[in-house]
Amino acid sequence: MPPLVLSYEELKKEILEQLHKAKIGSLATAEGDDVTVRQMAIIPEGLTIFCFTGVQTRKYKQIVANPNVALAIGNMQIEGTASLKGRTSDEANVWFLKRFEALFPELYGKFFRQLVEDPETTERLIEIRPKRIALYAPACLDVLHIGEKKAVRYDLRENYG
Repeated sequence: MPPLVLSYEELKKEILEQLHKAKIGSLATAEGDDVTVRQMAIIPEGLTIFCFTGVQTRKYKQIVANPNVALAIGNMQIEGTASLKGRTSDEANVWFLKRFEALFPELYGKFFRQLVEDPETTERLIEIRPKRIALYAPACLDVLHIGEKKAVRYDLRENYG
């Protein structure tokens, strides 16, 4: 049985609502045969997701080698492409620091203020542009194919793609 076609805009709206309630996601990165996953503080802007990491980390090196990433956030599974957007302290990224401080005030004040605001920081902003977002629900899987502007529902009691 073929998947049921859904309204792209309605599914996108549902995903945006869930995404903007989330604060933490599990980010998977890979290089060669090595795949790793870790929890990250996330900041969504529309369907685009932002987080940060240091240049000395394994995830940074994996993103440089292979920009294909995945995120698990609640009942969402996101596949996308990551790109590095400069230092967290760059003028173009001030908006991110303000949002991070507003969403994570205690974490920001205790641990990250000096780290991310220092002009010499090694912390880099990561931008993740989703290609596919899947929402799991009882007995079904709703998938938003962003590049195709297509939304479909798969019945999990049958084979699905």
